[in-house]
Amino acid sequence: MSKRLLALLSCFWLGAICAITMEAKVKFNASLVDLRIGLDVGRTVFNAFDTFQWLLMLALLITVLYCKTRDLWILSLSLLVLFSYQSYYLLPQLNHQAAIYIEQGIHLGGNHHWLYLGAELTKVCLLVWLTLLATKVKE
Repeated sequence: MSKRLLALLSCFWLGAICAITMEAKVKFNASLVDLRIGLDVGRTVFNAFDTFQWLLMLALLITVLYCKTRDLWILSLSLLVLFSYQSYYLLPQLNHQAAIYIEQGIHLGGNHHWLYLGAELTKVCLLVWLTLLATKVKE
């Protein structure tokens, strides 16, 4: 049962990531949303989503405690490390850059956005792998 719940949590998290990714892309295509408003909305949405993802991470880690499969543990801990990097380093950097642009109109540059995107793609791969492994392994 715990492996099924793990697969369900992983799939739910994947769906949430897809939804937020779609929102982020569509928002900047709206004709009445300028860059400052888009950044402010994006910053608010991503901070709320970060909190939501921590709840999912906690639920996933609690669930994996009941799994006796080493590979599920390794993938879950890898996901924790990656998400911690996103949450505690990259997101604050992006928030700072957005705040500077919103307040002063200055684009600081840097590669934090690309690093966040790369981490997000890696997180998606880990969640897919975790889902497949959880559904493959017998209870």
